[in-house]
Amino acid sequence: MIGKKIRNLRKEKGLTQKELARLTGISQSYLSELEAGIKTNPSIEITKKIAEALEIDICQLVYERK
Repeated sequence: MIGKKIRNLRKEKGLTQKELARLTGISQSYLSELEAGIKTNPSIEITKKIAEALEIDICQLVYERK
């Protein structure tokens, strides 16, 4: 689930939801809903902004590891 990945990576980077929202230009409420699994299919633009803010490759958010 992408929301769980975002939450884990955000916490690893020591960021709050508010800080990540500010870095991405995404509302904190939307980010919260993503992390909680309420929203499950963010657009590629939003996914890219989150990946850039977390300083990771977008593939780390999109693809499942096996």
